[in-house]
Amino acid sequence: FIIRMVMARRQSANQGASPAAQPAWAAAGAGSGTTSQAGHGQAQQSNSLFNQQSAAQPTASAGGLFGSMNQPAAASGQQASQPWGVPADFDVAGFVENAKHYFRRLQLANDAGNLDDLREFTTPQLFAEFAAEIRTRQGENYTEVVRLDAELLGIETQDGEYLASVRFSGLIREGRNMPPQTFDEVWNLSKPLQGSVGWVLSGIQQMGNNH
Repeated sequence: FIIRMVMARRQSANQGASPAAQPAWAAAGAGSGTTSQAGHGQAQQSNSLFNQQSAAQPTASAGGLFGSMNQPAAASGQQASQPWGVPADFDVAGFVENAKHYFRRLQLANDAGNLDDLREFTTPQLFAEFAAEIRTRQGENYTEVVRLDAELLGIETQDGEYLASVRFSGLIREGRNMPPQTFDEVWNLSKPLQGSVGWVLSGIQQMGNNH
């Protein structure tokens, strides 16, 4: 499981602010004992994680950062619960569905030791952590996503980048004959304000006791 691989050597570190005290998207701009933070300022290829058809920016004229670029605004009942910092006509549903797709894809890439996929969808520093773990791995790495829920927590701008946080939770099986375990974590994504570079995974924050 990706977060267990990245966070294994951080479990004894300071856990930092609690999820209730620290907005999840704030973790995208500040490291903590439970967050793997890597390379916000380093650009990736244009077909990076959560890449969109036209690299639209999150403005009122954009239907979404990826997925259906011309998706209409959410209904008024949904707008009231719009995530923090997200324009009213932002395609939250499309963003979340694509986030779930790439969550599964990155789990498969991690299991297979597919460094090309991991390099494409992560910042350079986070990729270096993945690669180091994979190169020392012994035996099969098996992950089955049994149930996956996702929620866009918010979007902000900082240091020339958009930062988005998506909270993933559900059940995951880490072994062919193992029972599923619950997990709850936030993936922090980054994307330059300018240019056609897509979203990449820049950090992971554990929100509770995954077990």
